Amino acid sequence: MTTWNAQFYDSHHSFNTAYGKSLISWLTPLKTEIICDVGCGTGDLTQDIAELAGQVVGVDSSVSMIEEAKQKYPALEFQVRDIRELNYQDEFDAIFSNAALHWVKDAEKAAKSMYASLKPGGRLVVEFGGENNIRQIVQGINDALDRFGYSQNKANNPWYFPSVAQYCNILERQGFVVRDVAYFNRPTELEDGEAGLRNWITMFGEVFFEEVPTEIYEQMILSIEDQMKPVLFSNGSWFADYRRLRIRGEKSS
Repeated sequence: MTTWNAQFYDSHHSFNTAYGKSLISWLTPLKTEIICDVGCGTGDLTQDIAELAGQVVGVDSSVSMIEEAKQKYPALEFQVRDIRELNYQDEFDAIFSNAALHWVKDAEKAAKSMYASLKPGGRLVVEFGGENNIRQIVQGINDALDRFGYSQNKANNPWYFPSVAQYCNILERQGFVVRDVAYFNRPTELEDGEAGLRNWITMFGEVFFEEVPTEIYEQMILSIEDQMKPVLFSNGSWFADYRRLRIRGEKSS
């Protein structure tokens, strides 16, 4: 299970918020609306939405993330809630989620929970990793696990990267009407120059290295960097091979 370091997230991975701002244009919040930001992290996009909407609630399953969000934006409402069990009923005009749903393998349960939380006719606007997202990075991690005798840790992969058809079908089975879909490559420059990839793995991929001694872990990271440098490193920066899935839908009225 991934343990989130909220301060490290804010200080080294601000690109998630920067790219998420464009998703707000798909949301088009109104001053009359109540909106839920699902997987809100440390609350930066929740704050952006709050400037446009009547009311916004940020929810995240990470206690660390919610505590940080409350400190940064004390005027906003934040709650620790699992997306699979939001326990809202017909409460929101819209649900917004950026870079969170690829952490939820039980996508059916998440879709059901979001559907129940929306008012009839309410909007769903989400973006997350789609099919083949970070394919090169995952391959590099898997190869290192094999090379150093930790192949069993490949089963720890925490991510769910569905195809367009897979996720749209999940939403439609719950009753959503899918209105718009975008599936696109988005090579993403990581922060911290030469340390960018290892910091990304520390933040998002730690579960692959459970029970790996520190000295072996360092050797594995160096091995991953050596393998990935020809394809993911350019002009002093690492670029994650992101492939994103963006969907706008609505709850049937």
